[in-house]
Amino acid sequence: MFDQINQSLINYPIIRWILLAIFISFYIKPILKFFSELFAESMERRKERSTYREMERKQKEENLKMEKEYKRRELVLAQEERLAEYKKLRKDIEAMPQYEHWRQSVFEKFGRKCAVCGNTENLEVDHRYKSFYRIVTICGVKNIVQAYGCAELWDVNNGAPLCKPHHDETPSSRKYQEQIIKIKN
Repeated sequence: MFDQINQSLINYPIIRWILLAIFISFYIKPILKFFSELFAESMERRKERSTYREMERKQKEENLKMEKEYKRRELVLAQEERLAEYKKLRKDIEAMPQYEHWRQSVFEKFGRKCAVCGNTENLEVDHRYKSFYRIVTICGVKNIVQAYGCAELWDVNNGAPLCKPHHDETPSSRKYQEQIIKIKN
């Protein structure tokens, strides 16, 4: 008889819904709760990993930036060192008797006047076609002994007397280089 009552109750749709609700509340709800907690933990771990990745990425960017700055500073120091070596070499070469002889020969060739305007005051000798720096660099001159043997350095045809204002306008002039830098900035 009890079985008949149970069977007859199940035949009613409302009773089926009630039994399904009871089944869900006792069995399915805990399972859903378990999976939602698991999902929440998974999302939290994923968020932590993405935060960690972001921090790692920023650290790598910072390291690259620092490395670039370090390399740039090394390059600047190397350039400054080469420039200091060049300036010392130039000063040593200009102090040589051979250099003074070359200067006087250039003055004599042009009659001791500026090759551009004919001025006879504040004259300087310019390496005309190949600059002093270019000659020293191309010929690999590292000291005054090598400078004595460098024929291009003492070529009178590569020199010209210029007054100070015209010499400052030549591309190899330091003042010219400074003006170019100011224009670019």
